[in-house]
Amino acid sequence: VTITIANCLSHTAGLQELTKEEELATSNLAQLAAVTAKKPVKFKPGTKWTYCQTGISVAARIVEVVSNETFPEFLEKRLFGPLGMKDTSFYPTEEQMQRLAVSYEKNEQGLFKTVSPYFLHGRTPTDRSRYPRASGGLFSTVSDYGKFARMILRGGELDGKRFLKPESIKEMTLSRTDGLENVG
Repeated sequence: VTITIANCLSHTAGLQELTKEEELATSNLAQLAAVTAKKPVKFKPGTKWTYCQTGISVAARIVEVVSNETFPEFLEKRLFGPLGMKDTSFYPTEEQMQRLAVSYEKNEQGLFKTVSPYFLHGRTPTDRSRYPRASGGLFSTVSDYGKFARMILRGGELDGKRFLKPESIKEMTLSRTDGLENVG
């Protein structure tokens, strides 16, 4: 079975998600990719689509292999640092933790209770024993995310500085699922 990077990024790879137990035993993207590679695909890549967090993290592992840097290091060096996103990280500092928004869910009585984000599986956000979840494991601020969003909306440029080519932005924002069945 051939799976492309585009398949991973567009949720058309057919990859299976990790179980909670597999996630808890995974501390880096190399381990995630190894576990994922042992699972059969759910469908022939490129023929259907279903939201797949594992595919996004496999793409992040490819970034690590190609760049010879960890995914967090790559993002800091190539994106967060240059954009001035000083409060964006997979592993917030103790100072950043003081500003972290509280997550809530309803209990059986319909009352709200505080909870840890589900992907932490009870760990603290500062715990580096978990892998950098490329599919939604970043902690950030509105200000930092605004810089990223403005750069994307401006075709890869922000405040007179080019971060991505317009062709890259176009490629990133193409729909790759038109006409494909959602099997989610």
